[in-house]
Amino acid sequence: MRRQAVKHAPLREIMRLREDADIGVRVAVARRLLGSDLIIMMDDPNHAVRRIVAARIPAPMLPLMLGDTDAHVRRVLARRIDAAWLGVLAGDRALGVRTIAASRLQWAATMTRN
Repeated sequence: MRRQAVKHAPLREIMRLREDADIGVRVAVARRLLGSDLIIMMDDPNHAVRRIVAARIPAPMLPLMLGDTDAHVRRVLARRIDAAWLGVLAGDRALGVRTIAASRLQWAATMTRN
């Protein structure tokens, strides 16, 4: 019920729920908030919340999440982060992250030559 309320409540009302004990509430909050309002959720203990945050925060904030422990989160970063940071992700311990970063680096190099 509280998760449903988050979907319809004014944004200013859901700000205080960013650290709610219920993961479902935090997921719903992360899906609604925008921009810098998501910063506090970058370190959420739940990887699903952090994945949503990585998909929604402004691109200049993405480097703040490079140390995330979850490969799924880092894959989202690899898809969205500025090309200047792809070298960091190209050396990631997770194959999926390295693959995305390498693919984007290759594309960027091709575009530069053309």
